[in-house]
Amino acid sequence: MVFGLWISPKGCIVCLNQHKGMRAMTDADELFGAFGFEKLENGLWRFTRSFENDPDLEEGKDETAVVIIERTQDGSFIGHVPMADLQPMPPSEVPERSLAFASTDARDMIALAQNEIAMAYNLNTGLYLEEGFIDNDDAVFITMPFMSDPWSDYGVAATAKRDDKHIALVSPADVFTNYAGWRDEFCARLLAKPGAGL
Repeated sequence: MVFGLWISPKGCIVCLNQHKGMRAMTDADELFGAFGFEKLENGLWRFTRSFENDPDLEEGKDETAVVIIERTQDGSFIGHVPMADLQPMPPSEVPERSLAFASTDARDMIALAQNEIAMAYNLNTGLYLEEGFIDNDDAVFITMPFMSDPWSDYGVAATAKRDDKHIALVSPADVFTNYAGWRDEFCARLLAKPGAGL
């Protein structure tokens, strides 16, 4: 490959692009690992977080945060939130039915997993996490950026249909002005100190 850099300017560009792609893949793997995702043998990444030992757990509650990430052929990502009542948990494959968010940015997958932690924590304890950001429009502190529906539910894309196996979610960046800044800062903090903010 080094020899190819000398004989073909086009080959040089290809090599650089391949290197950039490999670096992006390494960065994503590092980020997923730092957050606590487990890489499965089939290439998927799985995150689970239980609150069964949390001192604030309310009696009879057992919500668990679960996210599955698949990497597509073009190098982008799809984060899946399994519909828990429709399949065994936690899944080790792409869920048969899920809420799904596609992105070329691995940091969005971390934000989705953090969203699930915040939601499960709230359902288990009735409390809210302190990790989040202030939305410029109404000065509300956002801890679950994917819950952008007016009824505090998942923001579902307008193109989604009820019988879709993987129901597309709205990008928080299209809803909240400060989402991207929080996401980027959160992930930088995570890489500097794995587990930060969880």
